[in-house]
Amino acid sequence: MRRFDNEARQALRNAGTEAKQRGDRHLGTEHLLLAVLAVPDLASATDLDAVMARAALNQLDHDALSAVGIDTGRIDDTPVLDGRTSLRTRNPRRFTRGARQVVVAAAQQAAHLGESTITSRQLLLGLLDTESPDVALQVLRRLGVDTDQLRARLAPSQVS
Repeated sequence: MRRFDNEARQALRNAGTEAKQRGDRHLGTEHLLLAVLAVPDLASATDLDAVMARAALNQLDHDALSAVGIDTGRIDDTPVLDGRTSLRTRNPRRFTRGARQVVVAAAQQAAHLGESTITSRQLLLGLLDTESPDVALQVLRRLGVDTDQLRARLAPSQVS
């Protein structure tokens, strides 16, 4: 975690909290997306926020359950903590393959730019480079985000 700036480090911690609150054992791209959209500068730059993304993610969950015949009418979106999971447990430490790829992409971008630290903006750019059927991309699509346009807005200016 030394390679991450303070904001990115906090985003990674927040992603773990998001995973834990959703009852997920692994930290995935959807948790990273929720965490980076909680960063005020990135929320402003994307015209999105974690609340919007969380609602879209919850709707994706409901749609998936409905697709296999589970009635979600009585299921609310409140995080449920059972006996094995509590707010006192540690954050999930295992990243999904997609989440690991996001971190690698962010590190590569930082290296390409000659930067010694990875930023939350680079994490978001790494999320935009994931491949379908990635959950974070599905959330962004549900929110009507054009990922190519967003990538162009977030990318550092190229000096000629």
